[in-house]
This record gives sequence, structure tokens and C-alpha cells, in this order.
Amino acid sequence: NIQMLDTSVVCEHPAPQTVCLSADDVEEAPAPVSEPEPEPEQVEEEEFEPEPCSLDFCVSLSSAYSLAYTVNGDGTITMEATYDGNGWVGIGFSEDGMMVGSDTVIGSTDVGIPQKYRMTVLSVDTDTAIQLMPPEEQTLTDATVEYKDGQTVMKFTKIMKEPNQIEIGMGNNVMLGAHGSFPTIGYHTKKLSFSIDLSSGAAEEKAIPFMSVWLAHGIIAFIAWGVLVPTAVQSAIMRSLFKGPLWFKLHQYINATAMALTVAVFAIGVAVTSKEGAVHFENSHERMGLAMFILAILQVLDGAKRPHAPASGEEKTLSRKAWEIGHRLGGVALLACGFWQMDSGINLYATKFSGVGSIQVIYWAWIGFVAAMLVIGGVYFKFLKSTSKNVDQNDDSSKHGEQEQEDIEDA
Repeated sequence: NIQMLDTSVVCEHPAPQTVCLSADDVEEAPAPVSEPEPEPEQVEEEEFEPEPCSLDFCVSLSSAYSLAYTVNGDGTITMEATYDGNGWVGIGFSEDGMMVGSDTVIGSTDVGIPQKYRMTVLSVDTDTAIQLMPPEEQTLTDATVEYKDGQTVMKFTKIMKEPNQIEIGMGNNVMLGAHGSFPTIGYHTKKLSFSIDLSSGAAEEKAIPFMSVWLAHGIIAFIAWGVLVPTAVQSAIMRSLFKGPLWFKLHQYINATAMALTVAVFAIGVAVTSKEGAVHFENSHERMGLAMFILAILQVLDGAKRPHAPASGEEKTLSRKAWEIGHRLGGVALLACGFWQMDSGINLYATKFSGVGSIQVIYWAWIGFVAAMLVIGGVYFKFLKSTSKNVDQNDDSSKHGEQEQEDIEDA
């Protein structure tokens, strides 16, 4: 512990083992010769090298799914599909990028060996969607599938040109890739369509057919049942804010627009399902859509054929009371089904086309806001209606407006 001081400082109470030196006591020491510091050893950074391709060409189909292949000289092709997880894997050969009509090799550790299938219809029911090719067409050789080190690897050798099967050529080929999250063969977790040139290994992902049409189907449905129908209901709840029959005209015209969009949504769903070759009204979303379509038509007809409201001072008839209860319950039930149906559609789209990001969170935030506004509006305006019934009876125009409003009230 050395401290250098000038002569103005006096060491009155030096600490133990402390030595104070004056400038006269200090001899200037020769400057130390600095030895050159050894140059630090240069450590070469190891460059990341991807794992070598197991076959002639390797194609990354997604972050968790890859394909390697070699075109053999005897008219066969050897393929190896690797999925980062424990699930079934599939490679399909298609003419138009669609699943229906394609030939597919599917491997699953549950089955034991990869086998060839035909995609017959688009269905969530595996037994309906795929058909195992007969034994005489099971011509795969060296076919294996195993789960090892966190990966499912399927490998097989296939004849490129076979009778009654889609031919595999040396040029561009339209192929399909898919995998599930479990070894049991079922509905895919992810699927994609891609074009690959077997002679060069160049691959390009192709747009999945009808993806944009299904997106339009969902957007139109949201406009109808997530925006217009709640607005129509809110106009009836807030009728006291409008003069005369204005609330009813809004209620009527907005519902009519929503019904027209519902017809369009239903038509798109039926048409695209037919083009995909899928089974109609097979899953819960499709069956709910059919039920809502029928009930919405009945609800509109029920509103058009409503019993007339009693004149001022008269009591409502039993049929009018029953109609009001039924119409309101039907509207609430349809709206609730619409909320569920849109969420079901988002889930189906995510499964079909692999993800929708944060759309579902945004959707339920909107639905929560809409539902809160309906409940708050209903409670508030019910209270407001019960406390403000003073109307100018001497104004003929007001009497006429009130008469017309009574005639269509609660429609």
C-alpha cells in the first residue's frame, strides 16, 4: 500500500508498517524496460456448417420439415422426409396442388412402414379422406420410418412411372408435404404445396388452392355477424334515442344486409367445398353453418309476418306476446351461435392453412366489446324507458309517430 506525497504533507501519525520518505530520500529509479507483450493467439471462429445432405438434394419445406432425395438410374427415386417431432409424415404427388386426387406416401411409427395412399375426399375423417392402395400397387422398397433424436424420419424408394398413378418426371413436379403432431395418422398439423425441379433441386412453394376464397368467406361472415347483426340488435335496444320509426328502419335494413351477406357466405362455402372434393356438412362448423342459414331465414320471415301491435290503450294479444318472446330469444340464440361459428371458422382456417397469428385474440377482444355494449345498452335503456314516458299528446305529428312506433315495437 504505497502513497506518494509531496513535502507539504507531514506524517504525524503514521500507520503501522507505513514508511514516509522525503524527496531527498528517493532516488530516481531507472525506467523499466517494457518487454513486448506477446501477441494474443488468434482464435479462428468456427463457421456454422449445416448438416450434410443425406441424399443428392435437400429441400427445406418449413422450419420443422425437410425433404431429401436422389434420382436413381433405374427409374426410381429415393426420398427422405424429416420432421422435427414425433408425428406422422407424408409426401404427396399431385397434378394441380390439391389434396384430392393426389397419390401420397405416409409414414407413421404406429403403422410400422410407409405405405401408399390415394386422397379421395377432403375430410377430417381419416378413413374417409385417404384410401390405402391395393397390395399390388404397394411397390415401395427400402421403406422405413423411425423416431430418433427428436425427429421422425421416413425413407423410401419409389418407381417414378407406375400405372394408374401420378407420374414423377425429371422436370417440375407439383408435390405436397404434410405432417401431424402425433404418430397416429389423422388430420394434418401443417400442409403445403410446392413445385420442385428434380433435376436441379430447385423448389418453390405454391399457393394453397382456395386459400384467398376461404379468407373472403371468413371476412364476409365477420361483417355480417360480427358487425351488422349486433348493430341491428343495438338499434332495437336504443330505440328511445330515435324519433318515430327510424330505429325500426335501421333494424330492418341492417338485418336485411346481414341476411344477404349470409347467403353469400353460405354459397361460397358450399361451392368451394364441392370444388375441393370434400364431404358436405361433415364437421361441426359446416353443420352449424347450415343450421344458422335455415334459422336466419326463418327469423327474417318471422319478423315480416309478426302480429300487429295493439292500438294505443289496448292490451297486447296473446299471439303478440308469444311472438315477441320467441323473436327475441331467436335473435339472441342466433347471435350467440354466430359468435361461436366465427371462432370455429378461425380455428378451421388455422388448421387448414397453418396458423392465423393473433387474429383470434383480436376477434375475441372485439366480441367482448360488442357483448358488453349490448348488455350495458340493454340495462341502461330499459331503465331509461321506464322513467321517461312523458310525451306531448297535443302534437299530432308526435302522436302519429308514436302510433307507428307502437305498431312495430319490438319487431
